[in-house]
Amino acid sequence: MVSIFKRETLNLTVRVTGGAGNPKNLTDAYARWTLVRPFGKVILEKDTDDDSLNIQNETEGILRLELDEEQTDIKPGEYKHVMRVTDDNGDTQVVLFEEFEVKETHEQI
Repeated sequence: MVSIFKRETLNLTVRVTGGAGNPKNLTDAYARWTLVRPFGKVILEKDTDDDSLNIQNETEGILRLELDEEQTDIKPGEYKHVMRVTDDNGDTQVVLFEEFEVKETHEQI
């Protein structure tokens, strides 16, 4: 589970593996990350055409999602987030699906 405060930056690294647990080659792959409310309303989407989600290492199957304070300025609550990767053959794989919590802004004293 990912848990952040509202307006907190997020840096998330995801390692994509194949069926044998080996790193999946992401050369010419496309990835999409989606944050949704429990009943499916899309709150935020990022893909590899956007600067927020990139393939950090193609041969090691490493994706990096970076969200800034403006992108995480969303209503506190419980969400789900999912990341899908489509490889150069057109095959799509869900590589991440888990809970995502946004908490009230943490005030510094």
